[in-house]
This record gives sequence, C-alpha cells and structure tokens, in this order.
Amino acid sequence: MKLINLPEIKIVRTSSIVSDTSTEAQLTVKPIAPGVWDEFLQLQISPATRRSYAAGLRDFFRREFQVSVSPETILAFLQLPEWDAIGYVIAYRGHLLAAQLSAGTVNARLAALKSFVTHAAKRKLCAFRLDDIKSVKAQTYKDTRGISIDQFQLLIDGIDRTTIMGKRDYAMLRLLWDNALRRAEVCGLDRTDFYPNEAKLMLKGKGRIDKEPIDLAPATVEAISDWLARMGESKSLALFVSSRDTRLSVDRLYQIVGGLAEAAGIDRVVSPHKIRHSSITALLDLNGGDVRSAQAHSRHKNLATLIRYDDGRQQLQGKAAKTLADAISEPEVD
Repeated sequence: MKLINLPEIKIVRTSSIVSDTSTEAQLTVKPIAPGVWDEFLQLQISPATRRSYAAGLRDFFRREFQVSVSPETILAFLQLPEWDAIGYVIAYRGHLLAAQLSAGTVNARLAALKSFVTHAAKRKLCAFRLDDIKSVKAQTYKDTRGISIDQFQLLIDGIDRTTIMGKRDYAMLRLLWDNALRRAEVCGLDRTDFYPNEAKLMLKGKGRIDKEPIDLAPATVEAISDWLARMGESKSLALFVSSRDTRLSVDRLYQIVGGLAEAAGIDRVVSPHKIRHSSITALLDLNGGDVRSAQAHSRHKNLATLIRYDDGRQQLQGKAAKTLADAISEPEVD
C-alpha cells in the first residue's frame, strides 16, 4: 500500500526534526506546509511527549505506507480524501493490535495522529479529522501470570554472552527481571545513571519528574559492568545502544525479548512487560505473598495493583467463588 502520487512541488534542503534520520537529506515543502510538524511539536511542552509523538508518526508511515516520514509524505497524507485517510488510520489501529502491542501503546500512537491532524485542520492543511476513531479499551492486568522462573531461566540461558550484543541483552533482561523495570525505563537509562560501586541505579520511574535511586543485586551490577566493558566508546549517552550506536528503542527491546522467548521454545507471547509481571509474581511466591515488599520492588503506587498480582498467583477470587458456591445446595429438579 503506497501513498497517492504527489503533485509537483518545489522542495528545498533544510533541517527538520520530522525527517527520518536514515535519509540522506531532510526536506521541507515550503510553498504549502512550512514546518507544520515542527510547529506542532513545539506546542507539546513535555520533551517526552514530543519524542512519543514523533515516534508515533514514524511508525504510522512505516507500517502503512512503507516509507520514511518526511514533509512530502506528511503532505501527501494530509491531502488524502477523508474516506481514504480515515481508512488508513483504522487499518493502522488494527495492525497495532495484531502486533499484540498494549492498549496504552496503541492509544498513545493514535493520540499522536489525532492531535496532529487536528492541528493541521486548524491550519487549513487538510479537510478531515480523526475525532471519531475510538481508542482501544485497556484491560489492565487481566493476565499477570507471565512466565515461570524456570522459563525465564531458559530464556536467558539462550543468550550468547560471548558476543557484545549478547552481553547487552543479558544485562537488559537482568534489569527486567531482577528489578522489574518497565521497558521504557530500561531504554531511557543513561550510562551516568549506573553506580557500580554503590550497586545503585538512578531511575526516572513512571509519572515521576526526578530520578530516584534503586538498589541492584550483585548479579545485575556484574551484568551491566560486563556490557559496558565491551561496548567501547559511544557517541550516545544511553546505557543500552543499538548496533548503530543509537539509543535502543522500546520496540526493538520488545523484538529482542520476543525472539529470545521463541528461541527458548516458550509457547506464549513474552514481552518486556510480561517479564515485569513475571518478576513480581515470582517475588510474591518466594516471599510468601508479602505485597508491601512487592510494592517497594515494583514501585507501584497503588497497593491494590499488587493485590491483583497476588490474586492471579493464588487464584484467590476463583477459590472464593467456589467456596461460596459449594456452600449452597443445588435445588432438586422434579
């Protein structure tokens, strides 16, 4: 599926944060939409929101049109008839769900598109809006079982730690398991956040402005140190980088975890967040259901969330329902 043919437009080389970094040149369509995406991003106060929206737009064009995002492709999309534009976005939502991305991720990417199109419509650059495209209903923590300790062991045993990337993957998996980190937290770490002598990591948790220290187990410190010793010099500040020496993306981490799980023969979808679930559930098994300890470990603000994990671990709700049902005799049927 490709975009409609573009009309002849004069283009000039310039700098623009919308263009994919893999392209040789960055192009801006001066006569019609001068920097509309840059302009839109400047309206977003939070740097994290700007990054999220830019990533969402890149993903949309890559998945639906197999092209890099640029002012040309943005303009071509904005010039589509309403029927076609909405059809592409609905298809995009379906593709994200088919890829088994979380409801939160799907909704964040849809929000980026909807917000941008609203801005473009106000600037009279398109004749449609995406207000009627519904978000995905989140089913929070419906399945918190994750994978077992033995299955996670199989997963990390399959990592080739004689290679540089293997050392990186092992260190990331240790953080996902040992400290129940979220994938965005892992990918957002800088090298300066790691303090091996103090066995600590400075972490900016979900919904927080400032970083806070968390304690690391000796095995985790050793894994990260081993990776840093082999990664060599890097132009990126990131703790975990790709083979291109750029900060590892959350989507790439998702792919790495899924590939390792498949290679280990685990017959269910395993994601970074599933490992976080597994870590918390395993801790509740090992500590006898101490939800307050698990709360400190997982950094969940709401203790009720941890109770859901414990319910999933022990199937408490199901057992309670059976106990009540068994207390009632079935009436005789004539």
